Amino acid sequence: MSSPILDAPQIHELIRRLSPKHILRKSHQDYVDDFVRANLLVYDPDALEKELQHKFFIPDESNYSDEVYYQSASELSVFYYLKHKENQGLVTNFELEKKLNFNPNDNPPNRKDVDNFFHVGATRVSVEVKCPQEDKEARFPGTITLKSAGRLPDPKQIDRMRDELEFHSTGASGSKFAKGKNPDLRMKDCLESANGKFNLESGVDDLNVLFLSCGRYDKMNEWYNCLYGTQGLFTGHSFAPEARCPKVDLVIISNLRYRHEHAREYPAWTLDDVLLLPVVNPHRRSNCTTEATEEGLTVFNHYLKAFASFQPSRLVWNEHSETQLNIQKTLKVNYFVMEYLSPEEFSRFFPTIDQAKAFEPPNS
Repeated sequence: MSSPILDAPQIHELIRRLSPKHILRKSHQDYVDDFVRANLLVYDPDALEKELQHKFFIPDESNYSDEVYYQSASELSVFYYLKHKENQGLVTNFELEKKLNFNPNDNPPNRKDVDNFFHVGATRVSVEVKCPQEDKEARFPGTITLKSAGRLPDPKQIDRMRDELEFHSTGASGSKFAKGKNPDLRMKDCLESANGKFNLESGVDDLNVLFLSCGRYDKMNEWYNCLYGTQGLFTGHSFAPEARCPKVDLVIISNLRYRHEHAREYPAWTLDDVLLLPVVNPHRRSNCTTEATEEGLTVFNHYLKAFASFQPSRLVWNEHSETQLNIQKTLKVNYFVMEYLSPEEFSRFFPTIDQAKAFEPPNS
């Protein structure tokens, strides 16, 4: 016997019964209402009960974790956004979790699926959504977290720097120095996972996108450095040259996770108020065309050309030209947010943050 079809009041009641550890149970009512609307629009009625349990631990939350929630919430936000675009006639042939490389004659058959598949004009677009874990930093003031922009030739360099700083630290400041983790292996996992899901026979009319759901701009900057920092995955001296991932045509670095983690009193179940920074993979397949890239991205409000050509106009301290260039590259996302975005854009993308204090260390 099939399960009864869930409606909005029933989903609200299931959420009301969740424990306080569940993000939905402690969120603003508008956030919960939009969550319910998104599920009802995106998922088939017959599959909704299964999807709520599998992706959001509703009603059984015995295996619940915030990290899994953020991944599922990011997927649903992209689904919901694209479903609206389909209803507006801006995309066609929209499918969720499409198997692009399935052949029943393979042994074993490839059952991997890509999160989103749709057409924009003549372009076939595949979008894989990833929300990698972001480490919480020690609270500032009190502790300063030391991180490298990319990989250091000597992994012990930060340890020595930390020891030196703590040795010379004055008692008045009371500062401790913690060693932050480099998330580049997580980025590598995201790239390789997406690369394995995109169409093996991608052609000139295809566009394959890895959509990265990140925190606020400083976290977005960290993920960008995994690609273009020292020994970054998109550089000529990658720490993992085998992970070129040619079927990943570009990565969209977004602050979608920030919306679900820190800004749930504002719209979060769509991409209308999300900062989208597409970054082209220099190792992409040779038959990825500019025409397909431009047409496929028309469905998103993005900053591809603006971010690619952006050069910071000012630095807050004086250094020689080589150091300035390195600083500009290392902090490109931060400077883009600080210099390029208008006050109105900043407030729309980061509504919980005072722009005047935006680049003070976060109390995380």
